[in-house]
Parts: sequence; structure tokens; C-alpha cells
Amino acid sequence: MIALREMARLKSAGATAWHFARWWVDELAGLLPQRLSAPAVEDALILAPSADLSTATLAVESGRQRQPLGRFALAAPEAAAHALRAAGILRAVRAGHMPVVLRLPQALVSRQQLELPIAAQSDLEEAVGYDLDRRTPFSREHAVFAVRLVRLEPARKRLIAEVVVTPRATLDRALQAPRALGLEPSRVEAADAAGESASGDLLRAAPSGANRPGRERDRAAWGLGLVAAALVAALVWLPISLAQRRAADLAARFEAAKRANVAAVRLQHQIDELVQEDRYLLDKKRAAPNPLRLLLDTTRVTPDTAWLTEWDMTGEEVRLTGNAVSASGLVDALEHSQIFTGTAFLSPVTRQPDGRERFSVSAHAVAATAQPQEAKR
Repeated sequence: MIALREMARLKSAGATAWHFARWWVDELAGLLPQRLSAPAVEDALILAPSADLSTATLAVESGRQRQPLGRFALAAPEAAAHALRAAGILRAVRAGHMPVVLRLPQALVSRQQLELPIAAQSDLEEAVGYDLDRRTPFSREHAVFAVRLVRLEPARKRLIAEVVVTPRATLDRALQAPRALGLEPSRVEAADAAGESASGDLLRAAPSGANRPGRERDRAAWGLGLVAAALVAALVWLPISLAQRRAADLAARFEAAKRANVAAVRLQHQIDELVQEDRYLLDKKRAAPNPLRLLLDTTRVTPDTAWLTEWDMTGEEVRLTGNAVSASGLVDALEHSQIFTGTAFLSPVTRQPDGRERFSVSAHAVAATAQPQEAKR
């Protein structure tokens, strides 16, 4: 009896271990990224708005198979959202298992063929976008487009490309259809007459990570395997990081103070230079002869027997014209006045009928510092 009980207990423990191992493997499989666990052919939710953007049809495509889900009005999307939720489609979309494709009708796009140099084949989209406003009614800033190569003509060194373009405003209004259901398309394409895909992705210029929830889920799944190691590493790295951050903060403060000190020294040098320039100009102004003071001093040193008819000053040169009983006596008085120096006649002295002498002399005014001393005398 005891042996039977032991065998039963061991059998129960083995069954429990088997169920636990199976559950653990299933959980690990659920953490695998979608691109490793999903089938090769991926279902896609197709949303095709009408030309007037009042209704939209829903379908699920898998390869070449298409399963219609019905039509809904954009003004009342609640029933369609409920049907998608009941069918588990909304959960699959939000989990990243099913992409959403917005397929525009022919009436909302413009399709035409362009002839380009064969060298444009290496970057066909950029070549068409560069010349889009000249070859189509739309500019690149106000339109989205997709381009595909139709054929090459090597003999003519040309190629034929088909471009599908629609205004951005039209695309924004068409995006209201999936957004009414709380969905964001990962691809926008144009449809042919049968409603099938007939263009490349019109959202090629969109950020590569936009509208790709599955990619975010993949990154999160891969990250779960590193959480435990990251937590252990954080316990060791955190104190070191805090110390490094504190040291970097102190270094930044020191560098900022150093830059401020250098700026202050530079500013002080600029102030000193401005002060020196100002003093230089002021000293030059003070050293220059004062015309009014010089005229007053001229009248004081001029003998009473001389009369001035003209007094002119240019720079530091003064010109005197007038009549005097003795012109040479006037020159002698100016030369010994300590106000003028280098006194000389500008023209010969002429004697007037009244006996006085007509003169014209020039003299150089001495430094301004000597003028007040002469004025005091």
C-alpha cells in the first residue's frame, strides 16, 4: 500500500511538472516577435472610402483572397467598430498582427505616365518629386505621390514611369475614415477599377516608425528577456552613474564660471580701451586752441597803434590783416606774446595815404596750456 501511494504521488508530481513546462513554453512563444511567429502571408485590414468620402467599405485580404466585411457611414462608425471588435480584428490590429491599409478610389487620385532620363532609375522617387510641380498640377509640398517603373527604353536612354498623386488635403479628409474607427493606417495606396491595389505606398515619406504598433511590440518583447539582467546591472551602475553625473555637473559649473570670468576680463579690456579712446579725444580737444580765447588774447597783445580788419583761424594758423603805424612792431609784439610763434608777413607791407602801413601776417598758435598764462599776464 505504501509503495502504491508513493507511485501515485510521483505520478501526480510528474503531471504537474509537465503542465508547468507546457505553460512555460507557451508563454515564451507568446513573447516572440510577430515576424518570427506570424505566418508568411499576413492578413491586412483594407479600408476603402467612397469618392465623396461619406462611406467606406471594410475587407480583410490575405494574399489574393479577399473577405468583405461590409460598408459603414463615416458619420456613424459605431456599428462597424463593434463588428470589428467582436470579430477580434481590432485586437489584432492594435497588437500589430494585422496592418491597416487605406485604399483610395480612382476619383481621388491622379495617375499619369512620365518620360524621364534613364539615369533617374537609381532614385526614381526623388527625380519625380523634384519635377512634380511642372509635370503635374500639384507641388511636392501640397501632395503625396507614389511612382513605379513601367519600362526601360535603352535605345533612347529614356524610361517610362507611372506616378500616382493626390493632394494632401484630400488625403487628410480620407484619413478620417480609419480614424473614425480609432485606427491609423500603416499604408496608403491607390485602387484600380476593380478595387485592387494599383500603386505604391503614398505614405513613403512618413516616419519609418509611424503607425507601426507591431514594431513597438517586437521591441518590447525582445526587451523582456533583458529586464532581469538590466535590473541587476542597474544596482551596480546607479551609484557610479550618480557620481559621474555629479562630477559632470560640477565640471559644467566650473566651465561656465570660467567662461564668465573670461568674458568679464574681455569686457573690462574693452571698457579700458573705450575710456582711453575717450580720454585721447578729450585731451586732443583740450590741447587744440580755443578760437574765442585766442581772439581775446590777440586783442590784448595787439598794440594800440594797430587796427585789425580781418582775423581768420585755420587749424592752429591765424591770419591777421589790417593797418598799423608800424607793421614790424606788430609782428614783434605777436612773437613775444608767448601766444603766437612763427609770425611772418604773407605779402609786402604797403604804406597808406594816411601814413599807416597795410599788413597781412600769419602766426602759429602755441599749445593751449600756455594761453591761460599769457591771458593772466
